[in-house]
Amino acid sequence: MSTHTVDKPQQRGPSAEDIESLPPSAKLVLQSLHRTDGQTTSELAAEADLAERTIRYALTQLDEMGIIESRYLLSDPQTRKYILTPDDQQIADLLDR
Repeated sequence: MSTHTVDKPQQRGPSAEDIESLPPSAKLVLQSLHRTDGQTTSELAAEADLAERTIRYALTQLDEMGIIESRYLLSDPQTRKYILTPDDQQIADLLDR
């Protein structure tokens, strides 16, 4: 008895519709990271002129979608920098259209 497995196509991140459905704050964060990758929450808040709480909520949404990653600084382990995932750099291009 032989078994045959069928590989499911891998999903390649969020779709254009997923990006369109993001709240404005998440779109601002995405655009900001596209311009300057590797920012902290406070840097993003200052650039977007939004409260850090709003930025954290937007970062959580983007992280759950797999669009961003966070990295701790070796010089300050309590500080995180947020970056776009390599596969999702082009997602921010959708917002520039």
